[in-house]
Amino acid sequence: MKKITAIILAGGKSSRMNGPFKPLLPVGDTPALERCVGMFRQAGVNEILCVTGHNHRVLSERLAALGVKEHLNPDHEEGMFSSIQAGVSQLDPSCAAFFVLPVDIPLVRRSTVERLCEAWHKGKKTILYPVFRDKRGHPPLIPAAHAGEILAFQGDGGLRAVLAGHEAEALDIPVADECMLMDMDTMDDYRLINETYKRYEIPSADECRALMTDVLGVKESIIDHCRAVADVAVGLGEEINRCGGSLDLPLLKAAALLHDLARHQKNHARSGALLLRGMGFPAVAEIVAVHMEMPPDGTRSNEISEAEVLFLADKHVSGTRRVTLGERFGAGMKKYGHDPEAAQAIERRHRAAMDIERKIGACIHRDLSDEAWRD
Repeated sequence: MKKITAIILAGGKSSRMNGPFKPLLPVGDTPALERCVGMFRQAGVNEILCVTGHNHRVLSERLAALGVKEHLNPDHEEGMFSSIQAGVSQLDPSCAAFFVLPVDIPLVRRSTVERLCEAWHKGKKTILYPVFRDKRGHPPLIPAAHAGEILAFQGDGGLRAVLAGHEAEALDIPVADECMLMDMDTMDDYRLINETYKRYEIPSADECRALMTDVLGVKESIIDHCRAVADVAVGLGEEINRCGGSLDLPLLKAAALLHDLARHQKNHARSGALLLRGMGFPAVAEIVAVHMEMPPDGTRSNEISEAEVLFLADKHVSGTRRVTLGERFGAGMKKYGHDPEAAQAIERRHRAAMDIERKIGACIHRDLSDEAWRD
């Protein structure tokens, strides 16, 4: 069976870093090189080749321990394209396509590589570029059929010039990954990447928008509803934190912006949570999973959780309009109350919402009775 290979480029001198060797710089507590290898493996790409050059002896032992094939580029001082050519020259005949990833782009999300592999296996066997909000990033997935042309190319522009000759058949694959645009050419870049890594499991507002719009194609009306719920949830969260709470506001906002991403699927809260967990957003997934139905003991703690805030905010927004709990659940009973099981569920959620409302109101010393929610 034809395989997909990952080529990681780690042969440069890291000259603009003024000393540190980029492949071994820690991102979080893991060196950049190991993070790139781990990401590909998590995405199901196990055929990995690392092209080394400068300081290669330092990397050889590490690569052997990781079980990654190394190829030394003797011409690494000629630039990155020489390392790309060196890597392509080592591709196995069974290789169908290959990724190219510079080691200094260490935060590419595994979901990005998974999306490209999925597109390839569905028959889109051409040059595939990951795209975030109309910007192409790394790593491209390139058919092995282009290997000969890459190896023979001697002009200016390197890989970009080779691929530009095939732009007509190339495809852009939307992804929810702004990290694929972030490299660490300088120490300032490196510091930014480490700051980003601290929140790596929480998608940014732009990533939430890309996931809803570009990746999943969610209806604009649902996106508008999620945005309205996020405004309510974050507003409440800010008040709670000013009164001594410890809510993670970026986490709360991301969960609110994404809570209905699977709105038209059966048991959409569970379906959305499964999707988010698979993308590497477990904390967001846990909140989305209970936005329709709080667990029986979910409101008993004295502390207010992000899940409770989202649950309440969602019940106070119909479409994009703020409504009272009476309006929200009254409409539900009118529509589904003839079904005893549905009526019981509506009453249960209404009670949970009122409990949370009282709890939050006591925390922020503000009346959150129904009248306070009328537009």
